[in-house]
Amino acid sequence: MSEQDVKVKKRLNGLINRLAESNLVPTASQIVALYSEFPRKSLNEGIAAIILSGLSNDVVLMTALAHSFAALVVALTIQLGAEFGAFVLEKCVLKFEKVMEEDAGGVRQDGDVDVVSKRAGNIALFLANMYNLNLTNSTLLYDLLAKMAAPEEGLTDTVVEVITLVVNEAGSKLRKDDPARLLDVIRKLQDGHEEAGKDDTKASSRRADLMLEQVYALKNNKVRNVVAEERIKRVMKTLRNLINNSTSTFTPLQLEWEDLVHAEERGRWWVVGGVWKDQADRLARNKEKQQRQQSTGIGGNPIDNAIARAPSDLVPLAKKLRLNTDVRRAIFYEMMSADDAMNAYDKLMALNLRDRQEREIVHVLLLCCGASKTHNLFFSELAEQLCEQRQQFKFTFQLAFWDTLKELENMKSRKLANLGRLLSHLTLQYSLSLSLLKTVDFARLGEQSIFFFNVFFNSFLLYGGEGKDGARRIARAINRLGSSKDFDRISDGIQLFLKHHLLKGKNPLLGKRVKLAYRILEALAVAQSMDKMNDDDDEDDEEQDAF
Repeated sequence: MSEQDVKVKKRLNGLINRLAESNLVPTASQIVALYSEFPRKSLNEGIAAIILSGLSNDVVLMTALAHSFAALVVALTIQLGAEFGAFVLEKCVLKFEKVMEEDAGGVRQDGDVDVVSKRAGNIALFLANMYNLNLTNSTLLYDLLAKMAAPEEGLTDTVVEVITLVVNEAGSKLRKDDPARLLDVIRKLQDGHEEAGKDDTKASSRRADLMLEQVYALKNNKVRNVVAEERIKRVMKTLRNLINNSTSTFTPLQLEWEDLVHAEERGRWWVVGGVWKDQADRLARNKEKQQRQQSTGIGGNPIDNAIARAPSDLVPLAKKLRLNTDVRRAIFYEMMSADDAMNAYDKLMALNLRDRQEREIVHVLLLCCGASKTHNLFFSELAEQLCEQRQQFKFTFQLAFWDTLKELENMKSRKLANLGRLLSHLTLQYSLSLSLLKTVDFARLGEQSIFFFNVFFNSFLLYGGEGKDGARRIARAINRLGSSKDFDRISDGIQLFLKHHLLKGKNPLLGKRVKLAYRILEALAVAQSMDKMNDDDDEDDEEQDAF
């Protein structure tokens, strides 16, 4: 190892040893800064070596470490480019192959006890986490599962553990991304399990049975790792901020296991300027993949894929809602089959919609929200997520609500109630502003409009209950109105409604919050008057100076 490599390793170790979810972005930024000091090759190899060394524990599953390392690799790929992510994946796959060869027996002796080596399991966990964070698409993980489902040495204990770990960590996402390949893997596992039953040297029957039970549960959509989902949700929020601040695009790498294993002799087609030396083999595999996709209706256009894999119970609902285009149906199926708002956002972005098509997301969301029997917080959280991640959605929602405000008198009460609560949520989360109400003539409201604004202002003013945090958020949302050039008209309209139409009933908290709103609006009015007076004084001074 050269003196420079020693320096690189020391600097990287110092940063990576302190890695945690809370300091992911600063750590990644500090590592990126090293690329201006040291050669890219030395740093890439140093990072991969440290990660794989940390995961090479033979006794313990390094679950937390695999999570942290995966998040770091994705954060670095966002900033350094896809070639870095592909480099780490290649090193990881080669290490896995080597470990599986060395641990071919699957079990080693520790005194009188048989111990399953954890090295392959740790690398599989790392790969599964990188897939969960969208570094790679499902192909690589399915290639791994297919390889494990029909290994040359049979279903050893190590093989069974690798499959179990991948299914537990990334099974739900794999099932959603490519259900057809999941069925292929299950068929191979069934065949392998039957063979293992005839050979006492293979995995213990009980261990293999448990693994198969988990795979069948995944097939029937009964596997869900809630802890993993919460962790992924947190990390993805951090990574999305990195993506939004990055000048380069970030999409999942579409690499196959065999491409990475044989990269040295065949070449690296995914590297700019790289040469592929076995084009015939790749074309044959692509043809096989296309045939499998055509036979299952999965593959190709993301919109067609979403329609093809739509849950059967959603198809009649789409017809009932009169979603008469493929784009609207695809949006509906992806939205309504999601686990939560974060998952729905990811699925919608994966549709790769163009500008006009993307605006249909808001149309479908408002349609579904309005049609719900009761207010569904899922739609509010998804709308908030869309506005938070992509600024253009704020404008689209604003236009959509302006259209809604024109049609209030023609809507049913249930739809009005749902949309009123949605608008309140977006206003309190600062996705939209109260200035949106500038198109409303509060002096001429019809019966349905009065109902809508009663729902809206009740939801808005009662936010957070008696807590101070709720009052602060309401105050901040109203204060944002101060920057609007239509402040006077909007403020007068709101106060008119609160005084003559708001149904306060016997709710003392609502009464207190109405007084809070009055005080803030009056203070903003005074501030605006003062600003106007100062502007007039400045104009007078300029005129005097001219003389």
